[in-house]
Amino acid sequence: MMKLSNREKFLIGFLVVLVIVYLIYSFGLNKINSIIDGLKIDYEQISQEYDNTVNSIIKKSEDELKYKALNYKVGNLTKGYLNEIKQENLIVYLNKLIVDNNINIGTINYSDVTEQGIGDTENQSIVKGMTFNFSFTSKYEDMLKFIDELQSSELNFIVSNINFLITEDNLASVTMSASIYAIDFVDLEEYKDIEWKDVVEFGKNNPFVGNSLNVGNNSNNEDNSTIKYDFVMTLKPTSSDLPTIVFGKTKLEDTNSYIFDDENAIKDIVINFKSEAGKYYFQYSTSRNLYPVAGDWMEFSPENAKSIAIKIYSSPRNSANDASGANIKIDNKTDVIVDVYIENDDTTRPRAIFESKKGISIK
Repeated sequence: MMKLSNREKFLIGFLVVLVIVYLIYSFGLNKINSIIDGLKIDYEQISQEYDNTVNSIIKKSEDELKYKALNYKVGNLTKGYLNEIKQENLIVYLNKLIVDNNINIGTINYSDVTEQGIGDTENQSIVKGMTFNFSFTSKYEDMLKFIDELQSSELNFIVSNINFLITEDNLASVTMSASIYAIDFVDLEEYKDIEWKDVVEFGKNNPFVGNSLNVGNNSNNEDNSTIKYDFVMTLKPTSSDLPTIVFGKTKLEDTNSYIFDDENAIKDIVINFKSEAGKYYFQYSTSRNLYPVAGDWMEFSPENAKSIAIKIYSSPRNSANDASGANIKIDNKTDVIVDVYIENDDTTRPRAIFESKKGISIK
């Protein structure tokens, strides 16, 4: 048998190690690398799907907020319209105006109710209209008062034609045409129309209190009949057709002055007031938007002499999972108190939460 030198044994051993390393690399590491490459591809696909899902959720959330904000604006613009026209109720309503203003009716005729669809096919609302023509006599002053009350009515009558002459008895002999319209919303329960019972019975000052925010209106509840509100907020559950938070300045026609949020969580809303040289200014914001939009201050005159009044229309929670609400931060740097009037909040888990009560009074 050939005897191997130490050097030859070393070389053979080294060669065996190289062969083993080669075999491990060829059949082991390549397979591992292949698995790793496959995992990388799977990771990239899952990561892309995750990003797409997150973006889809964010877009859906933004679209839902836009939809609810649009619902609010549409509802606020159409707040004075009935849901349907009932001739018998219209007669009762007109009769009261006629009696109250000493109007002597000669004839009165009603047209059939007309209908016209507005909006797209899936979310179409129906506008109904009726015209009535009548003749009457009255004192000139009573005629003017009757026409004024008709045009300023909560039912939004439109007087389209009027003719009159003064008789020998100094009475006004009048012929008139007027129209009334109703809007039948298909999917907007939060902005339910004026109910006929509210106007026929004349028993409700503001039919929207508790249902929706009427930023252009300073109606008050019976407990605060002398209060005029400067700002108004609504707090709703996510199941509502309106955003969970809406806040705006009363008597401000700029629809961009409304700020919104819409999540099933307590969200921050910041309201700032300051006074300089006898003038008052405001700005407010949520995590989504702010007003004024440039972050500036807007001047306003408080409706009440010794306070700035904020009205909050809240709503009880509808389930244990209902978590929406507002963490309200009011920074009052004025010489008057900020009075906050809260209506219909949940007694156990309020939606309206105040970070600090400095400079404010909760009513």
